[in-house]
Amino acid sequence: MDTRADDLTRLRGEITELHDSLQAFVNDVRDREAQRQKQAKKDTAERGANDAQRVQQAEEDLSGRAEFVSGIRKEVARLRKGFAAENAAAHKAWFGSRRATTAAGGGRAAGRRSKAKASAGTR
Repeated sequence: MDTRADDLTRLRGEITELHDSLQAFVNDVRDREAQRQKQAKKDTAERGANDAQRVQQAEEDLSGRAEFVSGIRKEVARLRKGFAAENAAAHKAWFGSRRATTAAGGGRAAGRRSKAKASAGTR
């Protein structure tokens, strides 16, 4: 009977030891999970801050591009207006003021009408 009591005592000690190691393992897993969640929250907050910075930078870039394109459009319009004035002046120099006026006033059809009026007056 003594052997049986020794075996039960030994088994109780082993069970207690295993239970304690299981508790230590569970506590370690909980601590690691808590650290992982804490790090995940920190990473998410950093990512959110980085996203906010990226959104702000994108908005600034978009605004800058819009201003740049607007400036280009204005410059192109100014150049086209200048070229049109130069073309009109060249046209006037080559063909005279009447031709330049009729061409500017309505293109070929206006020019034909002017010629028709002029030829009708000479007949």
